[in-house]
Amino acid sequence: MKKTSILSAAAALSLAFAGGSFAQAPAGSPVAENGTLKVSGGQILNQNDEPVQLRGVSLYWTIEENARKYYNDNVVKALRDDWKGNLIRAAMGVGGCKGSWKPGYSNAGDAHDKAVEDVVTAAVKYGIYVIVDWHSHEAHNQTSAAKAYFERVATKYKDVPNVIFEIYNEPIDINGCTVEYDKANPSKTWSDQIKPYSETIVQAIRDKGANNIIILGTPYYCQYPGIAAQTPVVAGGGKNLAYSFHYYAAEHSFFGRVAETVRLGKAVFVSEFGTVMASGDGTVDKNKSDSWFEVLDTYQVSWANWAFANMGQTSSAFTGDASGGNFSSASESGAYIRDKLIKYATAKWSVNVTTEGQGTVTKFPKAGSDGKNRHGVPVTLTAVPAEGWKFTGWSGAATGSDNPVTLSPLYADKSVKAIFTQGGNLIVDGTFFDPATNWKRFPSDASSGSMSKDADGLKVEIKTAGTSRNDSYIYQGDIPLTQNHKYRLSFKAKSTGARTVTVAVSSQNYATNYLDPPYDAALGGTMKDFSLEFTHTKANVANARVRFQCGDAAGTWYLNDVRLEDLGGNTGVAAPASARSVRAAWSIANTAAGVQLRGPTESGAKVSLYDTRGKAVKTMAAKDGMTLNAAGLPTGSYLVVVKNRAGADVYKSRVSFVR
Repeated sequence: MKKTSILSAAAALSLAFAGGSFAQAPAGSPVAENGTLKVSGGQILNQNDEPVQLRGVSLYWTIEENARKYYNDNVVKALRDDWKGNLIRAAMGVGGCKGSWKPGYSNAGDAHDKAVEDVVTAAVKYGIYVIVDWHSHEAHNQTSAAKAYFERVATKYKDVPNVIFEIYNEPIDINGCTVEYDKANPSKTWSDQIKPYSETIVQAIRDKGANNIIILGTPYYCQYPGIAAQTPVVAGGGKNLAYSFHYYAAEHSFFGRVAETVRLGKAVFVSEFGTVMASGDGTVDKNKSDSWFEVLDTYQVSWANWAFANMGQTSSAFTGDASGGNFSSASESGAYIRDKLIKYATAKWSVNVTTEGQGTVTKFPKAGSDGKNRHGVPVTLTAVPAEGWKFTGWSGAATGSDNPVTLSPLYADKSVKAIFTQGGNLIVDGTFFDPATNWKRFPSDASSGSMSKDADGLKVEIKTAGTSRNDSYIYQGDIPLTQNHKYRLSFKAKSTGARTVTVAVSSQNYATNYLDPPYDAALGGTMKDFSLEFTHTKANVANARVRFQCGDAAGTWYLNDVRLEDLGGNTGVAAPASARSVRAAWSIANTAAGVQLRGPTESGAKVSLYDTRGKAVKTMAAKDGMTLNAAGLPTGSYLVVVKNRAGADVYKSRVSFVR
């Protein structure tokens, strides 16, 4: 398989077929904006390696003559201009099911073939995407015919960025077309029927040089994409494949099947769904449909609504004949889908980001020239600390300390604050943004006391006094200390009454004190700064503990701004700035061997690769000169993040891996 061609709006495009030619995508059209699509991991990406979500409609299958009337230029143009759709599915009826369906496609040039060709021609003319769908429920019994068809259309459309191939609509055949659910075996039908057929057809398409995205049918009415993704199709290198998923909102609630498939690294494509029951009739369920849209938006899954015709069912988009391009007879379902498409195409929202401390925040995908992102897009935020600072956490529309973090889909403006604290601190979360994650209390039972986040930092309550301060304390462990290095420990504290808190730095089992003697801090009613320095004379340790011992008196006290800084070797010479602050000497270089990481010798540093959804897909020890290992990862864009041994982000860069 050759590499996917990337076609920009400015590229001259002359695509010959059957004596005619395809023109360049119209300026400003969906195809001009997004170009040739590709699959990377669990997402469909555009020519800029950004996730793209296609939204539109599926025509009713061509076995009904009344439905074929909609396979024309006027309908495609009105879909783009009036409904703002960027995708249309041409469902070529093939018949079958042991003769229980009406006759469908039989050979090149018949009414079904011509109808699909007319829709593709119009889609290219108006710059929207089009699915060429082999609409059969038993395609695996039609392998020879399907192979011949897709070899022909792959040759014709292999260089057309608009075209997507769908090779099997809703497999249901087990022992005939009537399948009882409790007798269906999705894993078996995938392995025995659907997958072998798919391997054959995918390879046939790729052998013709077509790298277009191919949508694969999945078991039992395309309801089990996750089962298919567990043993995926490998023909053509398994590239540019999406797994079909169908649902009908009023009947189906298996929302988790989208996430299940994406987690397996496979893209999902909802090539057909309805707002009603799976029969095509029943009440339009807008609430359930809204829930489904949020799932699809979260994972940026493309979709086509069934059915763009007037077939007398509540799933039909129209109640009257709209085949001439006049869509005034929209049904309840049709009006609902029209409003959704228009809002997705036109509404935009702001992600307002502020910062506390020193650092910046990047957005992916980037906002438009107006500073806004499109409706329904989940924006990923990445916090980038300034030199000497580290990222602590988020507040507002994002919470916690995950970095990057992906917001829920945008259906309104959102505000987020990124919080940065000074780096060079061996203490994690010394300002107690999320104390339950990084700090512990002894004893931990609620009857003895509590610790909680407070406006003054950490609020510590001792309910019952013990006989010594060591009877109750808060602490943080896994702190690295280097032999003969000097350290500065500083903090702020106060108490509701007079109290002394003993600060200790010791081994994990408390047998060895590294701060000797421990430091007694006398607290009063106002917040007071404390600072002390000590030299670690013992051997290097990776798991020292800092404790604040407070168990000898009941009452409440407060702690904030805890810092432990490595001042460098105890030689009488001040440590260089790089030893006391976040290092920024890391970099990436492209070499013949691949992407190489360069940086200082720094014990405990880690490098992670994050995918475009902000998920860490690989973490390794960071070493100068190492080649970043992308084995097992799909091609695509990744964020490289280096953290020092204190957990602070010290370097970020975006890279692309190709095969």
